Amino acid sequence: MVLGIDTRNANRLIEVLSLAYVTSFIFYLIVVRLKENETQQVILPFIADHTYVLMNNLLFFLFSMRDAAGLKYEKFDTSIYNRDFKLFLSDDELKKACEDINPNELTDENLGTNRFTVIPHFYGKMIHYALRMDYFLDMLLSRSFFMDPELIKILTDIKASGYHYRMTSYSRDSVLTATHRHNHLRVFNQSFRHYFNIFKQLEEYSDKHLKKHVERKSLKTKKEE
Repeated sequence: MVLGIDTRNANRLIEVLSLAYVTSFIFYLIVVRLKENETQQVILPFIADHTYVLMNNLLFFLFSMRDAAGLKYEKFDTSIYNRDFKLFLSDDELKKACEDINPNELTDENLGTNRFTVIPHFYGKMIHYALRMDYFLDMLLSRSFFMDPELIKILTDIKASGYHYRMTSYSRDSVLTATHRHNHLRVFNQSFRHYFNIFKQLEEYSDKHLKKHVERKSLKTKKEE
């Protein structure tokens, strides 16, 4: 006994506390961490699949924009293969598109809507694709617990961008009736550029971190040349 303390009892207390700590750590490792890893392996393919679907909606919008402005047609791949930035508009192309596209002009064409909805003017297409992308953004951000901060920031930046916020302020019914106050899109030039640049960041992130987790068959099918 030292200073009134029973050494054997002290050693026993230390032994019990150490054992309790080790047991707690093992419990945390098995029950919490392994469960989180297991859940993440299930969730990651979901995140990867829907991120590519989100980006593909932007590609369809870019295709519609190029067509409406009479710009050069660029091939694009909606699978995880052969993705590039050729469809994205250069500064000069974007300037031309914003000057030449009359967002209120009626058209009989049905570009990029999978033949389900005939959208009569380009402003309706802007709203249509923003609402579609917003749906996937909400779906992805609801799983943000399983994402790293970089992906969360990119998705949040898209959702919080001025252009996206403005377009998603319309209801789905407005796709057929909403009009812009100008007969050009020059007011959107900078916001378009910012919006598209964030999607480029998302493409780069997805190629590095999400591509390997994709499970959706349509995204893993190579387009025939």
